[in-house]
Amino acid sequence: MAAGTLPDGNFVVSEDGFNPEAYEGKHALVPILIGLALPPLAISALVPELKAHIEFIIVLYLTLIFIVSGIMFVRAVFNPAHVVAVRFDARQRSAEIVRHSQWGNTSVYVPFKDIADVYVRVRYDDDGYTIREPLLRLRSDDEYDLPAGTDQAEITRIRDILGRSG
Repeated sequence: MAAGTLPDGNFVVSEDGFNPEAYEGKHALVPILIGLALPPLAISALVPELKAHIEFIIVLYLTLIFIVSGIMFVRAVFNPAHVVAVRFDARQRSAEIVRHSQWGNTSVYVPFKDIADVYVRVRYDDDGYTIREPLLRLRSDDEYDLPAGTDQAEITRIRDILGRSG
């Protein structure tokens, strides 16, 4: 778990090893799949002898695109994004919540006025072990997990930035 104040004055909590600038390229698959639909059109224009089989080629390409897109969708549903970093900007009075998934990073910007609380929820599993979950709760009752390992000192620092005591 990494936390600290950046040179620009922002406070960030993030998972160890998370690099928001890292680009794995997986979220580029959608435009690539769309591009896969172009070869049948080019083949039909450039190789007229294959026009007799163009229906088969188009169906084959569209089936391949459907299968790959379906796999991407199912994996996105069953492997949801998790919060890897939260940046608190005191000057702009907003928090940037960065979520990472298999297909890329997404950011959600939340003004401080919409944040209801930052706290650690304590619960117990079936074997009696303590599970500590650092959470950021919005006034709309939506909750975002804070990065794993966020401790009470960091929660206190975040509350100070938000202008709340406790």
